[in-house]
Amino acid sequence: MYFASEGKNVFWYGYKGHLAVGTSSQYILQTLFSSGSLNDGKAAIPLLKGIHERLALPTLRYQTMDAGYDYDPIYEQIHRMGHQSIIAYNKRNEPEPVGFNKHYAPMYIVT
Repeated sequence: MYFASEGKNVFWYGYKGHLAVGTSSQYILQTLFSSGSLNDGKAAIPLLKGIHERLALPTLRYQTMDAGYDYDPIYEQIHRMGHQSIIAYNKRNEPEPVGFNKHYAPMYIVT
């Protein structure tokens, strides 16, 4: 719920689907439906656990996600599964990386 410009309450009802999709096969590996207000990062761990518990895919080794999934618990879950994560850096969640510029190129300090 939020307030409109006239001071009236506005409600938004909606749902969204979260999908884990195989990149080469394009098969849907796991699904989760939630309210539209759920943060995508919170849906990642149940999706990952569902894949790990229900599917025996020896070729599945990497988890690729966008910056909305850049949270430590997601990295930890992927590591527990024995996989590697490829997740875009979300600068809002973390401090500025030490030793790198805004383009993530190494910076050398000469003294």
